[in-house]
Amino acid sequence: INVSGPGSSVSTTTHGGGIGGNVTLSANQVAVENGGRVTSESGGLLGGAPTVGTGDSGSVSITAGDTITVSGQDSVVSTSTFGGGEGGYVTLDAANQVSVLSGGRVAGESGGTVAVGTGSGGSVSISAGNAITVSDAGSAVTTTTFGDGAGGGVTLSAAQVSVQNGGSVTSESTRTIGGGASGGRGVSG
Repeated sequence: INVSGPGSSVSTTTHGGGIGGNVTLSANQVAVENGGRVTSESGGLLGGAPTVGTGDSGSVSITAGDTITVSGQDSVVSTSTFGGGEGGYVTLDAANQVSVLSGGRVAGESGGTVAVGTGSGGSVSISAGNAITVSDAGSAVTTTTFGDGAGGGVTLSAAQVSVQNGGSVTSESTRTIGGGASGGRGVSG
């Protein structure tokens, strides 16, 4: 499965009180690159105007028999909530390797661009049979709360985990805007 290029997306969104749908991708190799997006959101932008959903976002799950790659500026795999709904989980599981490169992002967020989320952000869990690599400036595995909602946790599990060349793994609360607590981080390898 290849989700590639600006405007290319696999996504679900709820702008009201309903629960957002889940996104599930499964293949031998999955690539989200060059601005491709795989997302589930509660609220966000609708026709360019911010909306605040009260329903929970769905979860995003990607499973690969070999590799998962998230690569390139604006390439993202994420869940987000912009209102009172809870953010869904992001789960990436590859038999061989997961790579987040060249500005790609894997994220669970509360508040986001609207900065008003009171719901908790989703957690991010990445596992690989061999290796997880987060490399290059702008590449990130993160949970963030920009509003009052608590941030989710981040867990990486593989035989080898590398965070290098400006890549980052974070769980944070942007306290200038939000008062929510950040989530925890766990790395095993």
